[in-house]
Amino acid sequence: MKLITIVGVSGSGKTTVAEALIRAFTAAGLSVASAKSIACGRPGIHRRQAPGLSPHQLTPFTIDTPGSNSYRHRQAGSSLVLTRAATETALLFPQELPLPSLLPLLAPYDYVILEGDYDAPLPRIVTAVDPADAAERITPRAFAVSGQAASRHRHLCGLPAFDVTTPEGASALASLTAQMAAPWPAPATPALSLRDASGHPLPLPESLHQALALALLSANTPLPPGAELTIRLPGEATP
Repeated sequence: MKLITIVGVSGSGKTTVAEALIRAFTAAGLSVASAKSIACGRPGIHRRQAPGLSPHQLTPFTIDTPGSNSYRHRQAGSSLVLTRAATETALLFPQELPLPSLLPLLAPYDYVILEGDYDAPLPRIVTAVDPADAAERITPRAFAVSGQAASRHRHLCGLPAFDVTTPEGASALASLTAQMAAPWPAPATPALSLRDASGHPLPLPESLHQALALALLSANTPLPPGAELTIRLPGEATP
């Protein structure tokens, strides 16, 4: 699973960019999950500081319908409401959940596209109406600009700009996103050790350690958590 986030001022084109990426990835045979942060915080607007939560404005929001049966379940105190219908299944929690707690649910998908999540420590696409909008939201994690401003600029604030309303722009941004999206869980460096034939530890040169770790990661051969890869040098064991 690989993740990115799309941030930008309201009306700048975040959802249009999300749609373009979803279409491009699904057309390539990849599975996509997406998450929309509602009423996201913006520079100059009050942002919640709770760890792991998106900086939403303190605006009441629900996809449920007040007065519906599921709404009444929640009002009565149900900690989790599940609604099932012929065309949709929904889980309704009575509070926002931190993104890390939701990622295992999204793990089966090839890509996860977050729209409006400013606090996720992920590579980001910035959408903007004009260069000033872009500049306010560009961080070291930003790798591209899109939205309305991209129809008038090829580059903004030192980043490439992509007009996803054109097939060429959408395809180019999808290709770059595939390169820049962050894997989850992040690859871990395997624990490696070098021992002689008797099992005694030997110094492991840093260059060899890096080469072996890179080979394992490149071969897509993950080790279980806490596992250690031991290399034994040939020779007779000493008593």
